[in-house]
Amino acid sequence: MGIEKYDIIDRSYSNANSSSYNLSILVGLDRFIYSITDAENNLLVLKSKLFESKDNYIEQKKNIKQTIEEDERLTLIYAKVVVAQFDKNTTLVPTDYFDEKNLEGYFRTVLYGNNPSLIQADSIPELKTHHVYELNKEIVNHLLTYYPQATLIHLNTALLNYLSQLNGSKGGTNIFINTIAYTMSVFVFTDGELIMVNSYEFKSTKDYLYFVMLIFNQLGLEKSTTTIHLGGEMAKSSQIVSLLGKYYSKIEFMDRPVYMKWPNQFLNTPDHYFIDLFSLTLCE
Repeated sequence: MGIEKYDIIDRSYSNANSSSYNLSILVGLDRFIYSITDAENNLLVLKSKLFESKDNYIEQKKNIKQTIEEDERLTLIYAKVVVAQFDKNTTLVPTDYFDEKNLEGYFRTVLYGNNPSLIQADSIPELKTHHVYELNKEIVNHLLTYYPQATLIHLNTALLNYLSQLNGSKGGTNIFINTIAYTMSVFVFTDGELIMVNSYEFKSTKDYLYFVMLIFNQLGLEKSTTTIHLGGEMAKSSQIVSLLGKYYSKIEFMDRPVYMKWPNQFLNTPDHYFIDLFSLTLCE
């Protein structure tokens, strides 16, 4: 799986106006993707870069440093900066039972072993829940050296914020799958209520199908009343989509967020690409 290399700049963009722009960055899973929007959510810049390594945090720091320092736009001052990272070690805690003083208690193991870790929680008011997750403290601190005023969140927090609003008008059961690299993040809603969040790593087309079938079996979902919504790095002509179509008839590709606006030159980007990145625009 992968995305094309994007490096698109609208003619109206100007470095001199950066203090009125918003910068959104998605980093993790061997990706560094960012967008720059103005106060009216017009998309001015979209750029992506792939890294060779995704597991070694020392290499990640090196890649982040090189990416930021080689791109003048990433070193400017912005009105708002939101940085999202992805990590599999997460959990959801209902707001009524959330204890900010007991964040470490939500995890029994430390994902990074001897490397220092950071446990953080994001509130998702629409769902009356808190998203608790673990990040590498070294990476977080490294990012904060460049963006000390940034809002740092987990990617799934941004997606949940977006999907909870998107799903409010949808009935029945809806499975939203955001694919990035070889990871699928799954969010299941029934009549607007979140009933499942999980992430899976897949290595083949059959793996992807297996995890979708697993979700249906675990939750006892009916094909006739369940719609699968695909977003992220998933070509409509891919073997995965073709195989899913043999087993499930209700498959849709997610639409571009209605609050985002961009010039005609961006229309070559598939509608369902970068849903994750654009969801950061809703985060404060």
